[in-house]
Amino acid sequence: MWRENTYPGAACDVPSPFYSFSFETNPNWPHRFSRQPAILDYIRHVADKYDIRRHIRFGTEVLGATYDSAAGTRQIELSNGVPLVVDVPVSAVGQLSRPSYPAIPGADTFAGPAFHSALWDHDVDLAGKRVAVIGTGASAIQFVPAIQPEVGHLTLFQRTPPHIVPGPDREFTRLHHLAFDKVRLAHLLERGTRYGVTESLSVALGLLRAAREDRQRDLQATHAQADEGRARSLREGLADLPDRLQARPVLQRLPPGTGPVQRRCHHGGHHGDHAVRRRHRGRSGA
Repeated sequence: MWRENTYPGAACDVPSPFYSFSFETNPNWPHRFSRQPAILDYIRHVADKYDIRRHIRFGTEVLGATYDSAAGTRQIELSNGVPLVVDVPVSAVGQLSRPSYPAIPGADTFAGPAFHSALWDHDVDLAGKRVAVIGTGASAIQFVPAIQPEVGHLTLFQRTPPHIVPGPDREFTRLHHLAFDKVRLAHLLERGTRYGVTESLSVALGLLRAAREDRQRDLQATHAQADEGRARSLREGLADLPDRLQARPVLQRLPPGTGPVQRRCHHGGHHGDHAVRRRHRGRSGA
């Protein structure tokens, strides 16, 4: 991560006094949120002081691991072909040094220089150039402000705007370094304060998430109760619908005609139609 990513403005978003080993504190951090060179120097210092390098196989890639159930071990497959058997494998695979490129139609025909932030091309001079940045991930949040003052024009393409909060960064002076080195309490106070703030924010975000989930459950329960109430009212209102459908209406429609004829049909009777027919027969026989 800190060896591969060298883009402008590369820094850690965790305060440096907190982003370090408790058994190997560093009183000489140049900033509260130190930049990539200082972090890489610290990692190399720890590796040298505790003789870590002799345990590292450089230039070797792990291709796979096979579990031997009989022996209870794992056979690690390495790219150099050297066999390696271990009792406990610990995966510490980093993913931020292998860039992922989006499928952009026509990207292969672009005539200008193009590169991923994880493989920054420091030979390209951006001064006065028209620069397009695709994406607003953690890297863009750092290098966009770093290159913006020097480029001629910058266009930023983003899918979802990220949330950004102000970082309380500052440069540590010689007085800070002297206090951190000679007064251990000062360094512990700086480290403990950042730890407390970070943990407090984590707890607050957790409580906020839990409250939001409770609210969503309450809303879902309220909606369910309302739906049940509406369904119950509908069922009660339609309970006697079959009886009402079987009853004949008292007043039927008024059909168009030449005289003031009203056809009335009383419940359970058919005498209206018969009366009309008998009257017609009576008139025909008169």
